[in-house]
Amino acid sequence: MNLLRLAWRDAWGSPTRMILLSIGVAVGVSALALILALSAGVQGIVLRKVIGVLPDQVVVEPVRYGIGPVSLQGGPSLNKALVKRLAAMSGVRAVYSRVRIPLPAHIDAEYRGHSFGSDLLVEAVDPKLVSADLTNPSLFHAPPPGQPMPVVLPSAMIDVLNMGFAVNTGLPQLNPSIIIGRHFTLTIGASSFKSGPSITLRAVIVGISPRVFVGGPSIPLDALPEITTALKARGVTLPDLAASSLTVMLTDPGALASVSEKIQRLGLAVPQLDKARTVKAVIRAITLSLGMFATLILVVAATGIGNGLTLMVKDESGEIGLFRAVGASRRQILTLYQMRAAIVGLCGGLAGVLTCIVISNVVNFIAAWYVPGLLNGSERVVALSVYDLGTGLAFGLVASLLAGLWPARQAARLDPAAVLRER
Repeated sequence: MNLLRLAWRDAWGSPTRMILLSIGVAVGVSALALILALSAGVQGIVLRKVIGVLPDQVVVEPVRYGIGPVSLQGGPSLNKALVKRLAAMSGVRAVYSRVRIPLPAHIDAEYRGHSFGSDLLVEAVDPKLVSADLTNPSLFHAPPPGQPMPVVLPSAMIDVLNMGFAVNTGLPQLNPSIIIGRHFTLTIGASSFKSGPSITLRAVIVGISPRVFVGGPSIPLDALPEITTALKARGVTLPDLAASSLTVMLTDPGALASVSEKIQRLGLAVPQLDKARTVKAVIRAITLSLGMFATLILVVAATGIGNGLTLMVKDESGEIGLFRAVGASRRQILTLYQMRAAIVGLCGGLAGVLTCIVISNVVNFIAAWYVPGLLNGSERVVALSVYDLGTGLAFGLVASLLAGLWPARQAARLDPAAVLRER
């Protein structure tokens, strides 16, 4: 304890030098923690918003083999027998069918005097899949004759519109209270780039869900017969529409890995997980590259600490000799200077932690203000955690201790008689 008090007093004997040595550590610690937190935040947003990976579900598709421009489908078909087999698996709560309509589609809508359109695809989903996301699930079923077709929009589409249309036009950001209940025109069978026989429907938005296909609106599965009949009446040749994918709902997010493995053993594909692995690998590579930059900052800071402590040893050689003459051991001298290095690292690390917290909150505030639809609930662009802060602080402390090792050994090896004779 006496050595610690002495090390603290000596370290702050020159506040300017102490602050300068700590700044490098603070910058390195905050940079490393921010890089880790930003990587985690961006990865989570990309997986949930863009790819649609949710912790309580698995989207299953037939295996596809690509041979040049030709794509062949393999594995078992997504029929009722397979649905029952998947539903019987341990860890599975329910299985819902989804049918992708293999035709181009286009929407035309108006919002506060502004018109916009977009080409997309349409999918029919089991109403039970999105019932938890709808305020009134009873609306998402095949409509009576003459009534508009109910649709559910993917959350990712709203985010894209908020980042593009709403920002560029200066209009309010889209949210459920604004768009639910609004109507638009849905054309199936034709798009901006392809003309031909098609049908035009009046559609009404009844909800927004992260569980539906990100490429366009979803209609109720029980409305599909009406759609196919209308298309065939217009001369559109359609194959028998079978399930193009299945959504497997899990009883527990912890069962994701085991259920996915069982599904793949059946010869089925889990494309979202494959995309998620690719995204994680890319972000991991970027994090590693940026982490090397933060580590380089710590190396530079450690070099400064080492040089500063070396100068201290030279300036305090007489004091060191006196300590040794009155009975201080080499180990105590070594510990004293290592403590000084640790104090520099700890003070710089704590300053870096506080800086990191401030910067992350500012970035998240700006992101939430600029694109409010992008972040919901606990989502953060900079997903700062105790682990990130602890990792940055630990790296800063280790770098400081390593930097102080050589000066501390020099101080411990000084010959007290020779030093006092020179003095």
